[in-house]
Amino acid sequence: MKFNSSLVFQSLVDLFFPRTCLGCVSFLTPYEKGLCIGCQLQLSPTNFNLDANNPLAVKLREFIPIYAATALFYFQKGGAFTHLIHLLKYKGVKKSGAYLGHWLALSLKESPLFRDLTGILVVPLHPKKRRQRGYNQSELIAVEISSVLNIKVYPKALVRIKNTLSQTKAGKVERWESMQNAFCCAPDFQNQKGHFLLVDDVITTGATLVSCAQALFKENTIKLSVAALGYRL
Repeated sequence: MKFNSSLVFQSLVDLFFPRTCLGCVSFLTPYEKGLCIGCQLQLSPTNFNLDANNPLAVKLREFIPIYAATALFYFQKGGAFTHLIHLLKYKGVKKSGAYLGHWLALSLKESPLFRDLTGILVVPLHPKKRRQRGYNQSELIAVEISSVLNIKVYPKALVRIKNTLSQTKAGKVERWESMQNAFCCAPDFQNQKGHFLLVDDVITTGATLVSCAQALFKENTIKLSVAALGYRL
């Protein structure tokens, strides 16, 4: 039997500093990272990264000429993934975003659709909301993707000029109306070329991403793809 020194080291660390599951707070085994096996089994992978014409891409192409689109998991009420997103957006648990962002990055790395990326963009928060939360969750995800793919993040390429209400409580029509002209392209990110990845946390109607893309296409000649942690049907 091959000796696994890293596993032995992790076992010793866990003995004195036990790690807990982000989903259910149970103690993790040396084989587990972030989530226990039980919580991982609650996740519903989309595998969109391997399908150029997946439902999300087809949906967004009705409004904007994106190159590719992917989301890591289906977003369903209840379960581990919903809990992780709640921790990230409302409880200040940044490591939830880093954990999921790393997972998303690995899925992008194995896909031929995202191998010529020039840079990574993020869906911005309004300054007031960013001050309240203390960080932009989409930027945390983008930074993790950057560390895996070794691609630069442009966190200030887009500017949010409308402080819209929470999209989680808005209906479909209200979401689209509130997101009209909600973003603009920063002056120092104009006349760009290349393939850029726009990152968000969860995609529902797609209104936010469409508004961001419209602002980007207005000032640039770029190939644009999108990636998110979750996709709500």
